[in-house]
Amino acid sequence: MREELRARTPVQAGNLLSALRHTIRWMIEEERLDPEDDPTIGLKSGKAKASHESGGWVPWSEEHMAKYRARWPLGTEARLMFDILHYTFLRLGDADRFGPSHLKRILKQMAIEIATEKSKGSTKVSIPIHPDFAKSLAAARDAGILGTREVFTGRSRARCCRWPRRPGRRNSRSTLALPGSTSPR
Repeated sequence: MREELRARTPVQAGNLLSALRHTIRWMIEEERLDPEDDPTIGLKSGKAKASHESGGWVPWSEEHMAKYRARWPLGTEARLMFDILHYTFLRLGDADRFGPSHLKRILKQMAIEIATEKSKGSTKVSIPIHPDFAKSLAAARDAGILGTREVFTGRSRARCCRWPRRPGRRNSRSTLALPGSTSPR
């Protein structure tokens, strides 16, 4: 059984081991197997080890984000793509659909209101617009790239997202708490 687990990825091995343990637990409850004969005792999937070694998705530091912003000025596809993901925390599918029609004035403040793809449109999220994101949107509008689906094509991503490690995203509270997003107007 160990060889079978080793032949799989850590996640696949974890899923297989979980299924086997459920089956064996049922067999023990039905008295078809003695508890001491459980072949999964002492087996580990390796999933925790792999996650620990790889470190998972590492969020970009402020330094990495500053480098990206310096390389791609306001009004470029790459910068718009980065800013949409950075300031809205939308999933890629929702960020891809984002356009001028999603900009709304809510309680005297500009915000993004978009129905999420994952909920099949049943959940609308409202996100306040950070002042820096407002500048990015204005520059993108002036450049004629706001609302075009070209921004999230594979061509754009491949051209502008080369980094030495895979980035994660900071949580929305830490970014939106930056000056301006939560201040009353």
